[in-house]
Amino acid sequence: MYEDYYGLKGDPFRISPDGRDSFEHSSYRKARSYLEYAFFRGEGTVLITGQPGTGKTTLIKSVARNLPKTDIDLTVFSCEKLDADGLIRRYASELDVHVDRDDVGSLLVGIGKRLLQLNRQGIKSVLALDEAQSLTIDALEQARLLTNYQVNDKQLLQVVLLGQPELRDKILSPSLVQLHQRITSSSTLTVLNQSETRDYFIHQLNSVDWNGNPDLHEDIFKIIHRASAGIPRWINQIGSRVMLHCMIEEKNEITASDVRKVVVDLVDEYLLPTSVRTEQIRIVAGGGSGLLDSEF
Repeated sequence: MYEDYYGLKGDPFRISPDGRDSFEHSSYRKARSYLEYAFFRGEGTVLITGQPGTGKTTLIKSVARNLPKTDIDLTVFSCEKLDADGLIRRYASELDVHVDRDDVGSLLVGIGKRLLQLNRQGIKSVLALDEAQSLTIDALEQARLLTNYQVNDKQLLQVVLLGQPELRDKILSPSLVQLHQRITSSSTLTVLNQSETRDYFIHQLNSVDWNGNPDLHEDIFKIIHRASAGIPRWINQIGSRVMLHCMIEEKNEITASDVRKVVVDLVDEYLLPTSVRTEQIRIVAGGGSGLLDSEF
């Protein structure tokens, strides 16, 4: 819709991450460097945390996209309250492991054989567990045990844990001390500051060949930053809606007034996160008729 109206080659504010042309702010660059270095070393467990929407899934997809296809076999899947047995069954399925008996012990043997086979082909195996805060304690311990597969003192499988901040608290629990000791690289994706929010917004537009249409008023970025709390996913939410709004209004510029109108609508529709929505509801004037200028 608005992509055609503004002559863009695609949707600049997609909500679903695909890892293409990622915006590399400071904490993202650090996390990516740590992740790539860990892959190069091929040992230990990597921990990457961040609030929802800060780009953890985008990060792993971006790194995966740029990995040499013949050197690393990367398996990525999202964890939805998997227990230890569920984790093994899911990973065995991802590796296309087939065994005569369907018990977990047999699957573990099959996984080991598959990892060894890949190693003999000169391929490193990496398992990235997204939303790992949803894993049970037993499943996290099982993830550690998977890294025990070795040949000639060389680790056959490297595990990457990606999750929300509570994952760190979980790993610090006494029952996971051995997992904690195995973590060789740890990084946190932070929210964007106002300057980074501006750069991110423009980066997203440039990624689809934006030619300056619509024109962006400079004062919109303070509002976008405040309303999104600097979280890329919510910047995308606001950006997509404001582009649609301006197309409907047949405008070739985005003003502070346009962004305020869109933010009010998103608040009314409960399409901003709870923490942001609470703050914005406080500054909505007249039951949703507009945002107080003094707040921005």
